[in-house]
Amino acid sequence: GGTVPFLIEWPDGAGPAASIADAGLRLNRLTLTHPEPARLRAVLTALGAADLVAIEAGASPNLSARLAGPDGRDIALG
Repeated sequence: GGTVPFLIEWPDGAGPAASIADAGLRLNRLTLTHPEPARLRAVLTALGAADLVAIEAGASPNLSARLAGPDGRDIALG
């Protein structure tokens, strides 16, 4: 349903994030919403990632994130 995050394994072990300046943003929460949350949880459990995200029931698949800005403000995406 489009809500299983994927990971990229960079050939040399270091992705481009290491060269990006720190803007002070921090990920507080990543939420996956799906009409079949138990099925989604089973997939993420098999991948060893179920504890890394919040999983919620919803009418359609969705990814959302809550970030903390450098000034402490809460930023919602998705």
